[in-house]
Amino acid sequence: MDKNVYITKLSSFLPNEPVENDEMEDSLGYIGGHSSRIKRIILGQNQIKQRYYAIKGGNYTHTNAELMANAIAGLFDDGFAAKDIQLLSCGTSTPDQMMPSHTSMVHGLLKDSNPIPILSPSGVCCSAAHALEYCFLSVLSGHTNNAICGGSELFSPLLRSNIFEEEYKAISQIQSNPYIAFEKDFLRWMLSDGAGCALLSDMPSDGISLKIKWIESVSYANELDVCMSQGLQNTASGEWTSWKAMRPVDWQTQSIFAIKQNIKLLAEYGVEKSVLHIANSCKKHQLNFADVDYFLPHISSMFFYDKLADKLKEKGYQHYEISNFCLPGMYSRHNSSYWTGKKYLGCGPSAHSYNGVSRQWNISSLDEYITNINEGEPYSEIEELNLYTRYNDFVITTIRTMWGMNLDMLKKIFGSKLYDYCLRMAYPHLQQGTLEQSEGVLKLTEKGIFISDGIMSDMLWVD
Repeated sequence: MDKNVYITKLSSFLPNEPVENDEMEDSLGYIGGHSSRIKRIILGQNQIKQRYYAIKGGNYTHTNAELMANAIAGLFDDGFAAKDIQLLSCGTSTPDQMMPSHTSMVHGLLKDSNPIPILSPSGVCCSAAHALEYCFLSVLSGHTNNAICGGSELFSPLLRSNIFEEEYKAISQIQSNPYIAFEKDFLRWMLSDGAGCALLSDMPSDGISLKIKWIESVSYANELDVCMSQGLQNTASGEWTSWKAMRPVDWQTQSIFAIKQNIKLLAEYGVEKSVLHIANSCKKHQLNFADVDYFLPHISSMFFYDKLADKLKEKGYQHYEISNFCLPGMYSRHNSSYWTGKKYLGCGPSAHSYNGVSRQWNISSLDEYITNINEGEPYSEIEELNLYTRYNDFVITTIRTMWGMNLDMLKKIFGSKLYDYCLRMAYPHLQQGTLEQSEGVLKLTEKGIFISDGIMSDMLWVD
């Protein structure tokens, strides 16, 4: 009989200090001694602000396996240790070696663990998702009572300038203005190093546990060409040639082991197929978006945000909040209550309540929660909200929705002083076209959604 499956713990590991955009080439190096011609364009489109690299002083600080092992170590405590792991699956596309497998190397670093089943999925973006699905099915079927799934990448060695130098030299001999192909240089400003993992169990933990009801994944490789690759070369005839069939000298002069991405293919089909898969999965499991509180798409670059939004709208979904879509009228009751300022009562450990003038949150321990109730002791903490805190909450929750901020309500609840302040702070954004005001309502434009955090921050009251 199928069991329940819960995510009971999460952990991550990011190597060293974050690297700001302006410092990236100091870590990765300058190809041909020159700054990349497309760096600022790509960074402007993806809007990623920081990276993590397993590099310090020009030397590598971690292997891929070590990144993963460090993340897994974050799952251990007095109630769960390495010896308790029953299955391990670690996805990656950048293993430290061709053989043995990546998960085998990670397992080798977990010295206190036992002999256990392992699996090493690969496949770029979906490798960790495949690890999750495998572990989910193992626990669901009762094959194991728990499993650790993870994903890690060590991209930085493949992004460093020395990977491209031989190709750059070869191009320099035939071109006066040499440059590395876009599909190779593009990913230097997208990727970074790190690891994350989850503990899956057939029993919930004492703290927060997330139940997995189902997982759906499909491949469209039967319909589409290769999008992201390493160790492959696309010939003039459109056929793919493996590095194994190439001369070793070509490995360097053509940067065969650099990671490449077909941006045109990604732009044309990436969002379309993603939305199709969402629609098919919802239909299969009779899931309506009204039942979904959080929709977390994998958007590697904000360049694809508009495309995703447009495709969802084509399917009849409304963009009713910055990061939420639904069919007309099927708005999330849970989150919509927050955004519209409704009062709510939370029952149970860690539950939150709100009555318009204060916030309350219950203690997280189930045992303490029950004991305190039975003994008449406090089981929650309360934060009284002054006028300015309530105003800030009003700004953050209302401006993010398609219904926007009702200006009459703003003035009625918070008075003329904060009403005037809000409009004064909103004025520059109205001029820039990131906010719009119509029929007494202030709301974000499509352009404003991309910088919504900054807009809301400007409108907040700061003492």
